[in-house]
Amino acid sequence: MSLNSRQQTPRNVIGARDRFAKAGASGVDLVVHYADALRDDDGSRIARERFERQPHHAASTPSSNSYLETLELVNKAARAMATMEDHSQRIQAKAYELTQRARADRVEASQYISFLEEQLAASEARSLELSQQLDEAETRARTSDEWLGRFQQTIGAVFAASKAQTFPETPGSRPAQRAS
Repeated sequence: MSLNSRQQTPRNVIGARDRFAKAGASGVDLVVHYADALRDDDGSRIARERFERQPHHAASTPSSNSYLETLELVNKAARAMATMEDHSQRIQAKAYELTQRARADRVEASQYISFLEEQLAASEARSLELSQQLDEAETRARTSDEWLGRFQQTIGAVFAASKAQTFPETPGSRPAQRAS
């Protein structure tokens, strides 16, 4: 490997970390990207050197395989966290969509209820109007029935009077015998 590429690996890792930090990326994305950058041999060497420089880890130098295994575990954990984060975002988006749909349904139901209330008020007014018309019609029917009864009585009285004048009764005759 050339000297230039060895010098660029730390720059790539640091540059990647700076780009993610400036872009506002989550810590999970940064760990995944950082673990991918350190996976090659130069990156592992640089990571080991940084790990060995830390005072609390200087006494125990990890072997290359265990360190790579640890990085791989961290990488898998970071990917799992990223997957969970994506899943959580999908769930949140679905929940937001369902909330919006529920709000729209509530507004639509509210408008329909208002429409039905208006129709109910109109129906009640029409029912009251028809009830008044029915009362008026019943009153007119009773009045007409009374007048019809009076006319029948008057006609019956006039007819009886005219019949009495046409057929005068004799003193010994009975009306039942005349009819026979």
